[in-house]
Amino acid sequence: MKSTRKPIAFVVCAVLVALTVLALGACDDENAGGTGRADTSAGGKVLAVAEGQDITQGQVDNLSAFYTAMQGGSIEDMSDADKQALNNQMIIFAADNVLIKNAVLKSDKSAADNAAASIEQQYEMFMQQYTDLATQISSGAIAQSAVMEYVEAQYYYTAFGEQVKKEQPASEGAIQQLYEEYKDEFVTPASMSLRHILIMSPDGASSNGSDDGRTLEAARTSIEAIYQRVQAGEDFAELAKQYSEDPGSAENGGLYENVTKGQMVPAFDEAAFKLKKGEVSEIVESEEYGFFIIKAESDVTPEQQIPLDTVRSEIESFLAQEKVTAAIDKLKEDNPIKYNVEVDPETGEPPTTVTDPAEATTGGATTDDAAAQ
Repeated sequence: MKSTRKPIAFVVCAVLVALTVLALGACDDENAGGTGRADTSAGGKVLAVAEGQDITQGQVDNLSAFYTAMQGGSIEDMSDADKQALNNQMIIFAADNVLIKNAVLKSDKSAADNAAASIEQQYEMFMQQYTDLATQISSGAIAQSAVMEYVEAQYYYTAFGEQVKKEQPASEGAIQQLYEEYKDEFVTPASMSLRHILIMSPDGASSNGSDDGRTLEAARTSIEAIYQRVQAGEDFAELAKQYSEDPGSAENGGLYENVTKGQMVPAFDEAAFKLKKGEVSEIVESEEYGFFIIKAESDVTPEQQIPLDTVRSEIESFLAQEKVTAAIDKLKEDNPIKYNVEVDPETGEPPTTVTDPAEATTGGATTDDAAAQ
């Protein structure tokens, strides 16, 4: 479901957000919004304070190492700009987690009793899923505390979301409104089953790694000869098995089932969806591949509107996540995080992305990477 609304998929681990805007170099402690705390004996420099809890450089360094390892890289391979951007993202992640956890504990006094066992269980499952983490923890490449912090963040974010959803359930009116707003997208596209024969053009053969020096005229002559045999009544599927150069369908007699409108290249798509069951197209030429002959194995199933009840749960989840995101924004508004690093004047938070995409070298992740846990 496409949306022009504010993004609602709040990623639990903010470290997994792509790095794409301004990154600052090292900052001194005397900036607007500073915490007034310089360092702690345990974790080094205090980078932020969230509801009285220090976020230290040591903590952030551990989270950064965990992030890059999860992405298959290392901090040593990152540019200075990306290192600073990642450092800032970890600060925000750690500080936000404090607010979310505290909100859950304030709202549900029993949450703390249930949390420890659940977090430990989730940690064990996480370690089983990512088997190389144990080795990296043993070698000191990753701090166990960073893994636990990530797992704990997942737990409390989920608990926070459940609280918000319980307190602010989606109304029927809001569900109906969103369905109508995106009604054009709640559709099952037109579909059909078909067979086809492909003879590749020189460009198509080259892009497929099978360039045999053919000319466009030679490809055209081949498809015309096959077309005459189809018109003479020869078995289409057998001709496809013998002559089609589409590796994905030739062995099956050129068969593609349940092809949706818009799935194929434009010239193919336009010709195919004009056919009725049993009809054969004229020769179709596409710039991307070459020449096609298409046979309809079924009539076209028209595009159909998906009923509200079928997508109700999706809409409810969409609306619920919007409320969760808004609730987190309100948390941060009511409990301002004090940063001891330079902040973006527009967002009030440390910049988390880099200016020049050419500078983005995250040692395994790129500026286009984004993962949701």
